[in-house]
Order: sequence, then C-alpha cells, then structure tokens
Amino acid sequence: MELEESEWDYVVGVIKGTSENESSMLTDRKQRKKTEIMAISGYILQLAEKVQLEAPVTKFVHQSIVGVEEEKKKDE
Repeated sequence: MELEESEWDYVVGVIKGTSENESSMLTDRKQRKKTEIMAISGYILQLAEKVQLEAPVTKFVHQSIVGVEEEKKKDE
C-alpha cells in the first residue's frame, strides 16, 4: 500500500502526537486484566482466513498475547 505524501505526513503527525501514550492493552497487562486481543487481532485473523490471506505478523502477536494471558490464568 502506498500513501500520498499528505497521508504520510498525517500518519507521522499521529505517531509523534501519541508517542507518550500508553496503549490500553499495555494498561490491561499491567493491571493483570484480560486484553481486547480477540476483538482486535482475532477479528483481523478471521477476516484474513475468510479471504484466504495470511497475516503472519498479526498471528504471531496474537498468539504471543494469548499465550501470556493463558499463563496468567495458570498462576491464579
């Protein structure tokens, strides 16, 4: 996917403007709460499968976070 220069400038602006923010998923992990991983990457993976596309990076991140959450359950 290619972005027009103005679109790229917008993306860079958002990145710079939110660089100090803490993601909700990180906040959830710090508070030992369940994340919204299924709603985000789980949904992306379902869509990818539906249209027969691979999403290896999304799958890796998804499986990693789910694995951390499952380990947390074992510790409780």
